[in-house]
Amino acid sequence: MNQNEIASLIIKCPNLNEILYESQISQLSDEKDDTLPTEAKIIYNELQKNPEKNLIQTINWISSLKNEYIIVKGHIQSGKTNFMVRMSNLLVSIGFNVIIVLRNNDADRRQFESHFISFHNSVEHLENLEKQKKSNVLVKANSKKMNMKNDSTKIFLMLGNESNLKKMHIALEKTERKYVVFIDEVDAIDTGNKSKKSRILSLIKEKAYCVFGVSGTVMDQIAKEEVQIKNFITLKTPLDYKGIFNGRISMRSDVNEEFYFEEKNNVFSGRVDDDLFENTELESFIRHYTSLPPFETHPRVCLVNISKCVEPYMKAQKRIGKDFPNVLTLVYTGEGITRQCGEETFFYGKKTMSDVLQDIQDNKEKEEKEKITHILIFAGELAGRGISFVSNDRTLHLTDEFLIVSKSTDEPELIQKTRLCGRYGDDIPLIISDLRRAYFRQEEIINRIKKEDNKNVVKNVVKNVVNGMPISKSKMTRRKIAKYENAKLGLVVVKEEDDGLDINVYNGEKILPDEYFELYKTSISKEERKCYENKEEKREEKEDKKEEKKEINKNDAEKTKKTIKEINKILSKNNTKEAMFLCQIQPNFEYTKKDIINMLKDAGYQQPNSIFSSITNPNTKYSRHIISPENGKWKLRKELSVCWKS
Repeated sequence: MNQNEIASLIIKCPNLNEILYESQISQLSDEKDDTLPTEAKIIYNELQKNPEKNLIQTINWISSLKNEYIIVKGHIQSGKTNFMVRMSNLLVSIGFNVIIVLRNNDADRRQFESHFISFHNSVEHLENLEKQKKSNVLVKANSKKMNMKNDSTKIFLMLGNESNLKKMHIALEKTERKYVVFIDEVDAIDTGNKSKKSRILSLIKEKAYCVFGVSGTVMDQIAKEEVQIKNFITLKTPLDYKGIFNGRISMRSDVNEEFYFEEKNNVFSGRVDDDLFENTELESFIRHYTSLPPFETHPRVCLVNISKCVEPYMKAQKRIGKDFPNVLTLVYTGEGITRQCGEETFFYGKKTMSDVLQDIQDNKEKEEKEKITHILIFAGELAGRGISFVSNDRTLHLTDEFLIVSKSTDEPELIQKTRLCGRYGDDIPLIISDLRRAYFRQEEIINRIKKEDNKNVVKNVVKNVVNGMPISKSKMTRRKIAKYENAKLGLVVVKEEDDGLDINVYNGEKILPDEYFELYKTSISKEERKCYENKEEKREEKEDKKEEKKEINKNDAEKTKKTIKEINKILSKNNTKEAMFLCQIQPNFEYTKKDIINMLKDAGYQQPNSIFSSITNPNTKYSRHIISPENGKWKLRKELSVCWKS
């Protein structure tokens, strides 16, 4: 591949310019030449005669990564797969083999292949890359094409199971070509336990030129790996991204504040014989959900993730077909995707969810007479990570999510269950408060890490920055902060407020500061920021009113205390007009105005109407407010009845 073609690839690698700018890049010296494949050295030497700054910096940066671990953090469904596709093609083009480890899930592999093909179809004037594609640059790691003895570089795509990893490890021992490892959803795959799978993965990582750990949840890798701050990459967030990060998903525990998700009778289903209509408020939810209108031409599409077993979903789908014949349901399992609407069922087989949603989108016009307005997608473990619930053309996507999680679900898995995030166009309701705390605390920790200076100090690794970091107790959940059993992050939980992110961001009442958006090379519109500013103003007004009310209540309490003291003093004297009047009052009786006027006259008052106005006026400057209105009549104030108990 020539220099122009590689330069074109660099342009198509999102974040690379920012990475090169942020990294401390030194010129590649002769002593460092052996850290790169032959192809890269040839390209570099040619460039020295005719410099192309971006390409030289790219090779220098890659050279600086030898024996390094790189954390790659991006928001959920914001483009992490695209980063891996483009970077792996770039690395292959300069002479590396690339190994991409995915979850042990065939749907993840199909989705990655789809992104890979889309990228190759979009690349212009890359003739050599086209030749590489025809000669299978992308190879499944469990196939017979894993031969590494030939000269062509390859991208090996593998599922993260023991069998595939073992085959990969054996194949790697037969080649001297350097390789780079990308581990997708790294905190779920590279668990650090003592299983055979983990041991083999560790051997592959040890001999790698470098390792990229990619995920939307990275607390485990912060705890486990010796990562220098300069090797902590935060991926650029697209401007059209909708997520928790930029407040474009409404975080709440209900749909339109009417159906409550966290009732005690909504129990996460963990057994094959569970009935979701008994374990959860599924029927009530569907009745309410189908009463909500679709979004003009876009149907309501809700992901229902309330069970880890397939069987309860299959039973629920049949019942919905009978009781709610106008609702289209999809049950997503490892065996494939089953569609049902009324009595009609169809099995798509092992198509991707994006393919199925595209099929529904393409057929919407044909089905205009029976217009689809509500779609329910049932998915368990498959909905936790990686999978995009959006059509290939990104026009049909989730609008809602009904989520129940088990009490043992850790924070990374909780964050990963936000399948609503993505690059499409509706504001939508979502799930539970624990998610907000887990999500924003991770962002706060990352921001504090990235703000550290002295990036050339070797000891200044990521986890050392976290150690001793104070975090307010109000920002913590009761869930595990990481999946890794031995994760020791050293956060210091304090009862008082910390010096970090405003707690109102966690509560959804305030938008993140600009520096958080700059971290992901993105921004928020003036209109959206204004919306949050208005919300902040209203919140402050509400707080002011609360304070005013507290002050009024405090004054009222003092006044009431004074009134009680004076009443007790008056009642101890039997021969006064005040005492004679008070002795006639019964605490639980209701009186008319005429009744009270007569009682005042009997006590000897010459101006009973004037006295009546005084004892029924809360704002009287004297502590004589004794009677209050109730049910159209008058009654002794409840807090004063203590004077009559004796």
